[in-house]
Amino acid sequence: MRGASSVFLTQISQMIQLIDTDFSTSKAVAPLLLYDLRESAESASKNRSDESLYARMFKAS
Repeated sequence: MRGASSVFLTQISQMIQLIDTDFSTSKAVAPLLLYDLRESAESASKNRSDESLYARMFKAS
């Protein structure tokens, strides 16, 4: 899971740098980046839930 968190934080950093680099362009692009960021967060959250489910399944067996 640490690897996924690291990739996720790298994505956030890259998005912030892109927005910060060219603010005039980012006004149009920012909503798309934020949508992508939300999708990434939801995916990461689902992956954590799946890991928790697997852990419970292995504990039960």
